[in-house]
Amino acid sequence: MPLDERIRTLPELPGVYLMKGADGRILYIGKAKRLKRRVASYFNKTQDSAKTRALVQQISSIEYIVAGSENEALLIEANLIKEHTPRYNIQLRDSKRYPWLAVSIGEDFPRFFKTRTAGDPGIRTFGPWPNVSVIRNTIALLHRLFRFRYCRKRLSEGVLLPPVCFYYHIKRCPGPCEGHISRSEYQATIARAILFLEGKHDDLIQQLEEQMRSHARALEFEKAAAIRDQLAAIAEASMVQAVHRVTEEGATGEIDIAAMAEHSGMAAFALLEIRNGKLVAQHLYLEEDAAVKPELFIQFLRAHIMRDEESGKTTPPLLTPGGALDEEHLSEGKFMDRPLVSAETADPGLRRLLAQAGANAALALDEQVSRRLYADGLADIQKLLELPALPRNIEAFDIANTAGEANVAACVHFTDGRPDKKHYRKFSILSVEGQDDFASIREAVGRRYQRLANEGKDLPDLVLIDGGKGQLNAAIEAIQALGLDHLRLAALAKKEELIHLPGKGEPLVLDRHRFALRLLQSVRDEVHRYVNSFHAQQRGGARRRSALEDIPGIGPILRKKLLTRFGSLDAVRAAAEDDLSETLGSRARARALLQHLHKTE
Repeated sequence: MPLDERIRTLPELPGVYLMKGADGRILYIGKAKRLKRRVASYFNKTQDSAKTRALVQQISSIEYIVAGSENEALLIEANLIKEHTPRYNIQLRDSKRYPWLAVSIGEDFPRFFKTRTAGDPGIRTFGPWPNVSVIRNTIALLHRLFRFRYCRKRLSEGVLLPPVCFYYHIKRCPGPCEGHISRSEYQATIARAILFLEGKHDDLIQQLEEQMRSHARALEFEKAAAIRDQLAAIAEASMVQAVHRVTEEGATGEIDIAAMAEHSGMAAFALLEIRNGKLVAQHLYLEEDAAVKPELFIQFLRAHIMRDEESGKTTPPLLTPGGALDEEHLSEGKFMDRPLVSAETADPGLRRLLAQAGANAALALDEQVSRRLYADGLADIQKLLELPALPRNIEAFDIANTAGEANVAACVHFTDGRPDKKHYRKFSILSVEGQDDFASIREAVGRRYQRLANEGKDLPDLVLIDGGKGQLNAAIEAIQALGLDHLRLAALAKKEELIHLPGKGEPLVLDRHRFALRLLQSVRDEVHRYVNSFHAQQRGGARRRSALEDIPGIGPILRKKLLTRFGSLDAVRAAAEDDLSETLGSRARARALLQHLHKTE
């Protein structure tokens, strides 16, 4: 059955749809409140996502399963995805690029450190966190409270690797490298530090108090006093960490708080675990093509809950932002059998954590977008423009003037995708009378690369012109006049965001989320900002020097009309009275203007 005919036969009922390729394999599984409307949306509009467009092109047949409700459809969808793992469904992936707090529990004498690779054998991780400074501060606190080694020595019990370091002498390290502490005693300390990280302060304090009493009974008063001091420090740290207690008296002590951020066709999903009324863990997940379907947030939650169930974790209530879930879930008060907590009626501490989850997701996503913009954007530009090498050095030009006055240009330089301001340059256009954008570009580009050639300096890998085909051709003329035909150029027009290339009849039109376009836009926007700033300075000086400024009855609008029609102050001075009257709308103004200009010659 043809796809369009198949779509017409779909019911307006809740259920699950399975999109298959020509070979019969399932490409995508989704759930819908109304099957016919949801499936038709893939075909009756242009999809923003390249991934979705690729999916639609491969669909050969569509099957469906009707469900009793949207919630039931969600459960069916989850089971089918788990069974078939379709290529185009979101696969919940922990962010491997964000930092984790790690402890090397597989060693005889473990240490705490920062890592960006979770899941290594012999390593236990906490996180991930979007902010590295939080991990550094936490490690410093743990060192102060529990004393363990800083060094990266490969230590084994019975094998000494002297000498002890500075931290041993200031009582921040117990000195396992010289055998000053046994393996069992050291690992007991690490276990207590882990309890502290897990927020199990009561269990930790109970253990330490029992150990302190044991030392006291054995008349080991020095050791008992050391534990007493440690208990005091932990109590102080617990008071500082009290801000992480997010529930009030009587509120639930166990809950998962979830939020999502979307940007540049990607999404980040943050989930905070609250246990015993304390924030004990955060999970960050990434999806690099977030435009697969509208129910993105629901897909993330479903995948996370399925992962928890597979690992045997508890299933506490769930708090999400208002409007994130369908009305049916909210009315039933549950999502995949998890109780839902309303954001409107939640405890104030939980609402603060909900905002924090959203902020962390946005921060994590910004870091990912920046990394992709610089790393993937350069590679994408090289491929797109067929450059011989990665465009590590990009320069861009733009011009600015006001009806031919204060005619200026600017050049910015980007190194490895980031602004390199020591190479920025400004130009006052000298050879152009009136308003001629093409000639201005030609002069600025020619002056810049004539100087670099004369000084024997390296040329950029790519020159970007702010403008269209005309500006690009003007820049090409300047380059050819210098004999620098090998220099690669492109132009980016503002309104349509079209990329014009030398020798190409039609401009390139890119997906707005493509990193090549985003990086080129950032370069273009920076040179636009820079030249406008310079132009504002020059325009202010031009106003102070302009004879038109001092004429009564000639304001900014009339000045602009005069300069637009005649091109320059000298041309205005030489104009006939009739022509000036026509422009100014008044013969009296024209006479006053001519009298003033001739008086100030």
